[in-house]
Amino acid sequence: MSSLLDKVGRYYRTVRPLRPVQIHGRVTFRLRRRLDETLGRPRRRVEPGVTLLTSAKVALRALWACRRDTLIDPEEAASRAEDAGRGAFTFLGEAEDYGAITSIDWRDPQKSKLWRYHLHYHDEVQALLATEHPALESFLMTWITHNPPPHGEGWEPYPISVRMRNWLFALAMRPQLPPEVAGSLYVQARYLFRNLEHHLQGNHLFKNAFALFLAGIALGGGEGEKWRACAEDLLIREIAEQILPDGGHYERSPMYHALVLEDLLDLLFLAEHLGMGRIAGKARPTVRKMVEFLDRFRHPDGEIPLFNDAAFGMAPPTKRLLHFARSVLGYAPSDAVERPLHLFETSGYAILGPSPHDQMLIDFGEIGPEYLPGHAHCDLASFELSLGGERVVVDTGTSTYETNAERQAIRGTRAHNTVSVDSLDQSEIWGSFRVGARARPRATFHRVGQTIAFLSVAHDGFARVSRSLRHRRTFCLLSPSPERFAFLILDRVTGRDAKTHRIESFLHLHPEVPWRFEGTTLHLSIGGKGWRCSPFPVPFSVESSFYAPRFGTRIENTRFCQTLSATLPAVLGYAIHPEGTPPPTAT
Repeated sequence: MSSLLDKVGRYYRTVRPLRPVQIHGRVTFRLRRRLDETLGRPRRRVEPGVTLLTSAKVALRALWACRRDTLIDPEEAASRAEDAGRGAFTFLGEAEDYGAITSIDWRDPQKSKLWRYHLHYHDEVQALLATEHPALESFLMTWITHNPPPHGEGWEPYPISVRMRNWLFALAMRPQLPPEVAGSLYVQARYLFRNLEHHLQGNHLFKNAFALFLAGIALGGGEGEKWRACAEDLLIREIAEQILPDGGHYERSPMYHALVLEDLLDLLFLAEHLGMGRIAGKARPTVRKMVEFLDRFRHPDGEIPLFNDAAFGMAPPTKRLLHFARSVLGYAPSDAVERPLHLFETSGYAILGPSPHDQMLIDFGEIGPEYLPGHAHCDLASFELSLGGERVVVDTGTSTYETNAERQAIRGTRAHNTVSVDSLDQSEIWGSFRVGARARPRATFHRVGQTIAFLSVAHDGFARVSRSLRHRRTFCLLSPSPERFAFLILDRVTGRDAKTHRIESFLHLHPEVPWRFEGTTLHLSIGGKGWRCSPFPVPFSVESSFYAPRFGTRIENTRFCQTLSATLPAVLGYAIHPEGTPPPTAT
């Protein structure tokens, strides 16, 4: 009985913050799709007489040239095109060779849903175009033949939305393609218009709106104008809601920030090229803020931190995306970072460090929108650290979206550089994308002096144990000079009960960082320079873990854990400082 009540309570805590459109939208979306599948709607695979509007063709060709010169790696494109030409694909770290394009199993039951999504995205079209590979027509026509509407992942709104841009580039650059390609895309756009993902919101709905905008400006006609008008209104609304004042994306995933930025850059380019002042006027200042955020909030190696659902290889490489942004904007936005502490207050991120080569990236904010926490991890008060230009402390990353133990683990508190109390996760994560009770940051404050800077954040994520229980973490940089500095991490757990609590603090080093223990001190070798990690009042123990910088990737790694059993208040922490210097004291 208690188990049933627990489940009911968890569902209630999960559903309560949702918007009404998410609840009734989910029901109507599923019913409509089931009805479409039963009745075989839409009945036509191809709309006859569809051609690309001349104005859109010119704009798409110009956009393609800009993307080809900035976003596409020629060697990678050649390899990917060669593979696609023989029906071979690698997604999420998993390869499959079907032997020929005509033998592709578009509903392969041996693959995960996300893998099949990628198969239907048709990102290979850009590689085939960039290399002028002769297999492009066969690739598109085979999809049309083997994917009748509305069955399979290929007819779900998100894959349609991603595929829309790729097929429009193909139509613009290869006008000799069979008319069935444009006719099929028209049917796909019409189906998307009827099945926008209002129940999912966030980056899904934004991607739907952007794809509908593309269809509206490119395919024209009465329906096309209706699509464009709907998409423009939706995009303006979602831009205002999804992009925060400091330029961050509201789902708090650096990866999705980059993916949404890529779409916004395309949108801005096309809107300005076609003289669409209303949408261009909204997009340009937003793009500038997003570019500045991305340019600042990254490691010295040029790539994003892996907070929340984030992994390399899903969005374009950050350096290439910024190059594309400079081409679209016509100038390089500011990348200046305030030293030693730079805050992105509405996104809940911070940069703490004396220089671009030595800096800590910190997550101190909300897990995401109240009604949309699906890509959140239990990483409040977690951090990543680069020293000497190299990643030293890392987040575990994201390896899968499947509903399994691995997904639960990578979202959990133990996978992040933060603190757990009584083995609880900060937030009540469950399923692949669900969150019940969630940790809320409280009483955040910061201060910057001539030789010291600190950021402090408290949260109530463990109030499920005791209503008064709070965790506060203070990040401190002591920097008498840019060459001499140390970081101090100080955790304080408070509460009014008299119980003994088990407090654990986790630390994940990059798997390529050499380490050894001398007594209780953890010694690190970074770029030929020695560093120490000095814990207090309890030492680190060692646990096996893994690092997942890409989907489908698990690199064996070590997790260091401080464990303290104590009544409250309790204090623990560690200092990261150069060899030959004493650890800073927690005073």
